[in-house]
Amino acid sequence: MIHLRCSDQKCATTLELHERAVACPRCHDLLEIAYSPCPLDPLDLRARWQRRRGSHDVRDRSGVWRFREFLPDVYAPENIVTLQEGNVPVLPGWRSAAFGGLKSVQFKHLGWNPTGCFKDVGMTVGMTEAKHVGAKVVGCASTGNTAGSLAAYAARAGIAARVYLPKGAVSLAKLAQSLEHGAEVVEIDGNFDKALADLLATASGELYFLNSISPFRVEGQKTVIFELLDQLDWQPPDFIVLPGGNLGNTAAFGKALEELKAAGLIQQVPRLVVVQAEGANPLARMWREGRSEIEPVENPTTAATAIRIGAPRSWKKAIRALRFTNGLALDVTDEEIAEAKSIIGRDGIGCEPASATTLAGIRKLASAGTIDKDASVVAILTGHLLKDPDYILKNLHAKAEDRAAGEIPARNSARGPQSVAGVHRNGHEDKIEISVPGSIANLGPGLDTLAVAVQLYLNVCAKRMHGLNELSFEFKGFELKGRNSIERAFRHLAAKHSPTFPSLKIEVSSDIPLCSGLGSSAAATVAGLRLYDAVAAPCSIDELLNVACELEGHPDNATAALLGGLTTSCQLSAGSVVATTTEWPEEIGFVVLTPKLALETSASRQVLPHDVSRADAVFNAQRVALLLQAIHTHQYSLLKEAMCDRWHQPFRRSLVPGLEKALALEHPDLVGVCLSGAGPSIVALAEKNLQAIASLLSQCYAPLEIPYRIHLLRAHPPCGRLDGHVALIGQGVEPPEEFRHLTTIPVAR
Repeated sequence: MIHLRCSDQKCATTLELHERAVACPRCHDLLEIAYSPCPLDPLDLRARWQRRRGSHDVRDRSGVWRFREFLPDVYAPENIVTLQEGNVPVLPGWRSAAFGGLKSVQFKHLGWNPTGCFKDVGMTVGMTEAKHVGAKVVGCASTGNTAGSLAAYAARAGIAARVYLPKGAVSLAKLAQSLEHGAEVVEIDGNFDKALADLLATASGELYFLNSISPFRVEGQKTVIFELLDQLDWQPPDFIVLPGGNLGNTAAFGKALEELKAAGLIQQVPRLVVVQAEGANPLARMWREGRSEIEPVENPTTAATAIRIGAPRSWKKAIRALRFTNGLALDVTDEEIAEAKSIIGRDGIGCEPASATTLAGIRKLASAGTIDKDASVVAILTGHLLKDPDYILKNLHAKAEDRAAGEIPARNSARGPQSVAGVHRNGHEDKIEISVPGSIANLGPGLDTLAVAVQLYLNVCAKRMHGLNELSFEFKGFELKGRNSIERAFRHLAAKHSPTFPSLKIEVSSDIPLCSGLGSSAAATVAGLRLYDAVAAPCSIDELLNVACELEGHPDNATAALLGGLTTSCQLSAGSVVATTTEWPEEIGFVVLTPKLALETSASRQVLPHDVSRADAVFNAQRVALLLQAIHTHQYSLLKEAMCDRWHQPFRRSLVPGLEKALALEHPDLVGVCLSGAGPSIVALAEKNLQAIASLLSQCYAPLEIPYRIHLLRAHPPCGRLDGHVALIGQGVEPPEEFRHLTTIPVAR
C-alpha cells in the first residue's frame, strides 16, 4: 500500500496518496511517500532494471521510471510526463582527484539532464502527479533551476506554469529557460526564502505546489542513487558528496539509501557529505555546533546562486539522512568554490558554481584526513556549465583586473601548508608567472633537515604556444650550464600524470646564484613542478613536496622553496617526506657572502663521512633541538652554540676557503655563522647592524683574492605573498659607503 506519511517518525500521521498537501496537518512537518516492503528478490530486481535499459517502453527510457518498483507506480504509461530524464553518466575526474588529494574521484553529472540540472529527475514524478490530480496551474519558488525545469515539464504536460524568482538575483540563462517554455514569471523583492514564503502565503487552491518539499519531487530525486549504484554494479562508494541548498537532494538520497538497505539491495551504506557555501550555511553551522535546531541565515550571500538559501525547508529530513549514513556537513568559501570549479572545467566536464562545492569540500576533508586518499568518492554535480555563464565571464574579468593591478592571487592548498611558489595567471590563462624563493639550508647542525626561505627569487614566465608537448626556454641574464631542472621536474610530473600538455615558451630569470648553496636547484625543481601544476594537472602540496625531494635527493632546500619560512623536514621509513613550516623571526636578518667558487652539491657531499660517532650524533641532535627552541622562544643568545656542527662543516672547510675563519668571528651583534647548504655561501645571522657584520665577514675573504658578493636578506615568510624587498649589493642597489671597497662581480652562473 502506498500513502503519504508524516516524515516525523514519532508523529507518523498518514494521508491518502493523492491528497494535495506537502506538510502534516497535525505537526506541520514535511510529508513523505511510504511503501509496503518490496517483495522482490534483490538479484531479480537488479536483473530487471538492467534489462529495461534496452527497452523501448516510455517508462524504461527514463532513468527515473525505470526504477518504478520504488515509485508511486499508479499512472498509465501514456500519462507519465517525461523528457527521458536521468540516464546521465558517471565520469572520472583525474585532475580533480589530484586537486582534491585523492587517487580517484568520480562525478555523476545531473547537469546533463534535459533542462541542464538535477531538478528534472524530481519534476517528472511531481508533474505526473499534478496532471493526474487535474492541476490547472503549477508553481514554485526558485533560484532559477527549479523554475526552468518546472516550465519545461509543465509545457510538456499542457499545464500553465508560474514561477517566483528573487528579483535581479537569477542567472539570465536560467530566466531565459522559464520564459522560453512559456512560464509566468513573478519577481520578488528579496531572496529565495522570501519568494518561497510569498508563494506559500498567496497560493490559492488552483495552484499545485512543486518545490523540492513536494514528496513526489523527492521520489524522483531519490532515483539518482538507484541509477548511480546500478552504474557502479551495486558496489557502493565510501562517500557521496553533494551540494546543500534547500536540502531536497539530501533528503531524497537518504531516503533512497534507507529503502535500498531495507530491500537488501546494498549492505554497505555510503556516507553522505553535504557541502554548503560559507555565506549560506545553516546546515553546516548546525552540524558543526551540534545544535538540535537549525538557525536560518537571514541574508544568505554566495556567488553560487543555486544554493543561496538561508532557511532550507528540508533540514529535518537532511539531518535524518546524515544520521542514517553517518554523514557530514561542512561549508566552503566562494574562493574555494571558484578554484574547484575551474579544475572541474580542466577535466573537460564543467559545472555551475554550486556543483563545485563538492570538489572544494572533498579537498577540505582529504586535507583533514577525514577522507582517505584511497577512498572511493562520487561527487554529484547538479547543474550544467552553461546554467551560469555570467559567473565564468565575471571571474575571467576579475582575473584580468588583478593582473593589470599587479596582484598575485594566493593559490590555496588544503593539503598541508600552502605553497609559496606564487602562481599568477592572466585573464585568458595564456601567460603564467611563477616565483620561487631561494633558501639557506642546514643552519649548522640540521643537515638535510632545516632550511629557511630567503628573499632571492627564481622567476619563470610561461606563455602558451600552438601545439602540444614542447617546452622552449630562454634564460635571461645568465647562461645555463648543466641540466635544466625546471624542464626535468615538469616532464617528471607529465610522465606521472598526463604526457599531454600545451606547448610553452618559458623565460627564466634568477636572483639566486648557481652552485652557491642557496637553493638554486631546488627553486628550479619547484618552479617546474608548479608550472606543470598550473597548466596541466593540479597536484596536492603533499605530492609536490615528495616529488621535489625525490628529484633533489634531499628535502631541506626543496621544502623551503615550496613552503617558505623556517622548515623542518623528515623522510619517513616508508620513503615519503613530511614537513612543517613556521615564521622566521623578523628581527633576525641574514648577511650572505657568496664567493666565486662553483661548488657542486655532489662534490661537497663526497667529503662527508659515511658514519658518525654516537657522541657526534648526540651533539648535533642536541644542537638542532636547541636551535629550534632558541627561535621559538626568541632566546637568540643561544644561537651561536646551537649552530655548532660536527657532521658536515668540519669536513667542508677544505672546499670553502675562509669558512674556518668566518665560523670563529666575534661581534656583539652577531648571533651565529654557518655554511649555507653544501656551500660555498657563508651566512651570518644578526639582529641589527647587518652592514657592520657584512664588513666583518668580508675581511675573511679580502686576503684570499677571491671575488665575492654580499647579500643582505630577510626570510621569505611561510604561505606568504611574493612581495618582499631584496637588498642586493652590486645588482642595481647603491651599496652603503662602507661597502664601496668590496669586490662585487656578476654572479657566477
